[in-house]
Amino acid sequence: NTINVNGVSSLALFNSINGATIKNLIIGASTEETIISNTFANNTQDVLKLGLVAINSTNSTIEDLTVYNLTFIIAGNGTLQGDVYIGGLFANTTSTTISGCLLVDVDVQFNADFSTGGSYIGGVVANAESTTITSSSSRNSQINFTLSQGVTNRRFTYIGGAVGYMNGEDARTSGVYDAVVNMNITNIYSAYIGGIVGFANKITIDGCTSTGTASHQGLNVDTNMGGIVGTGQSVIINEAQVTMEFNIQIVNATKSINIGAVAGALRTASTGNVNCQVTDCGIGYAFIEQTTLTQTGVNQIGIYGTSTQTNITVSGCYEI
Repeated sequence: NTINVNGVSSLALFNSINGATIKNLIIGASTEETIISNTFANNTQDVLKLGLVAINSTNSTIEDLTVYNLTFIIAGNGTLQGDVYIGGLFANTTSTTISGCLLVDVDVQFNADFSTGGSYIGGVVANAESTTITSSSSRNSQINFTLSQGVTNRRFTYIGGAVGYMNGEDARTSGVYDAVVNMNITNIYSAYIGGIVGFANKITIDGCTSTGTASHQGLNVDTNMGGIVGTGQSVIINEAQVTMEFNIQIVNATKSINIGAVAGALRTASTGNVNCQVTDCGIGYAFIEQTTLTQTGVNQIGIYGTSTQTNITVSGCYEI
């Protein structure tokens, strides 16, 4: 079952919800795949936004929502001028609570030749502000992101098994996420790849389990890759468990690559809560395979790949 929506800049059941409650909803079928395909035109100016439930969610509650066998395919053969927000359920959320949701075989595929915009890709939410995601999970889900040419000095890519970019001191996430994240990009400023969250700023991650594979092939891209977060800024990560495989293929790279079982990079914010904590986390098989790797700036330091600041505490972590 394929639904073609070529040239559409945003797609969801709802454009925006505010103060809404959505619960006990099942989308898709366990025995049949649904494909939503969007091919954008060359020199597309619009921001591309895609979320199964809504593009924007504010002050809303989502409970016990289940999605089966859904594939998003976003592709184009030309230049994409705007940012990209692709989330399994939402493109953007603000002050939203998501609980008890299950995504099974939900895949996101993005392929573009050239982009001047940033990219936010998440298995549940692309970009989350002051959002809580609890007791949710994904199974056998994939994110495949290919960008043949980016802009080296101005744009970022955030990819997470649950959330691409997550911000807010009152934001929290927990759950079990089994995701395969594949990224193949060239010449962008920085990429953040996390089994749970790509870039996490001042959030709390409690009791998350991250399994699956994260892989990266590319050229001239600063990369932070971690089993829980790609980069954690003043985050609290507690009682997480990681059993992930990391695969890296970089040819003639000139940028830094930081890889850690929990976080690719940990750092502290300049204002507000500046503490960064990783406590009581279990690490299973979190290993790195390098192929045709010719650059020298690779950091692989166990729990996290790199850290350049103080106020970072790691304690009570163990092998599982």
